[in-house]
Amino acid sequence: MSSQIFDDKTPQGLSKRRHLVALAAVAVAGAVSAGLYVTTMAPPPGAMHMAENGTSAAASGRPATEIKPISCTPLPDIPGKAVTVAIVDFPPDAYTPRHHHPGNVTAFVLKGTLKSQLAGEPPMTYTQGQSWFEPKGAIHLFAENASKTEPASLLAMFVADENCGPLTVLLPEDHDGHSGERRDIIAGPDSTQPIPRVGEGRRGEDGYFGYLLRQAAGAYRYRMEATLVDLGITQPQFAVMAMLSAYPGLSNADLARAALLTPQTLSVIVANLEKAGTIVKRRHAGNERIRQLELSEKGKAVYAEARGRVRLLEADLAAGYSEDEQKIVRRWLAAVTAGTPED
Repeated sequence: MSSQIFDDKTPQGLSKRRHLVALAAVAVAGAVSAGLYVTTMAPPPGAMHMAENGTSAAASGRPATEIKPISCTPLPDIPGKAVTVAIVDFPPDAYTPRHHHPGNVTAFVLKGTLKSQLAGEPPMTYTQGQSWFEPKGAIHLFAENASKTEPASLLAMFVADENCGPLTVLLPEDHDGHSGERRDIIAGPDSTQPIPRVGEGRRGEDGYFGYLLRQAAGAYRYRMEATLVDLGITQPQFAVMAMLSAYPGLSNADLARAALLTPQTLSVIVANLEKAGTIVKRRHAGNERIRQLELSEKGKAVYAEARGRVRLLEADLAAGYSEDEQKIVRRWLAAVTAGTPED
């Protein structure tokens, strides 16, 4: 199961019940961020604990995360299972080493920027308002605060045994979760069938177009954010700035469609960019209720630097392919989305 950006649709293999739990996590996140902590059945004193059978998360010499449990509630329609909600604070430069969870986990970023990687997937960067899902037993290689100066936090919702713990099991750095198996072949927690490496089998030339497009998009996003990290720009933020550079004066609704973002995600991005002073809002000349968005002078300078780096990245991606071959790829990609409803 790939980690998911929050505004994605329900993954194909995700059950409706699990999807409802994920949505519930988002609802709780809204309450927590507003200071409205949820009151539910509290676990017995000392019953809720987050990690066991591992070394300290601070063994790397970096700050450790801090867990703040909120609640643990048995699920009445799933005997033996409970939902545990906790806030995980990441001080600047905080790091959580290799671990897994005995239950399913949905993580929702409340503030800051976090980097995370599950075994068999590229590292991902998540910002405020984004989420990822970890299936039971998946090996979480690391999670860290991308900033060395600003704190970050997330809301974690665990669906696990009703004793409310342990919720996290730390693993040795050379542990892949399946003793005796190759490190480059990852097997799921409930399967003995190995999953091929990226680029092989169904994850390579034998794969479905849709899967390969999603896999490539994840890899591209990782490379782009690694390129832009010192500018403090994420890939979705770059997309927003690129569209405003090309089409200044867009409304929130039009910008969301152009940047391939949900209105909710765009609102968070716009707020962050406005706070950073890279975009400005202006009143629409013909409609007082509409605010048009433009890059500020600072935003134009930041975007110009970012655009230069992204062009180098794209030149690297296209290396080895002629201009005619690149045109074929662009034409095909454009044709894939042609006629797709935007609302």
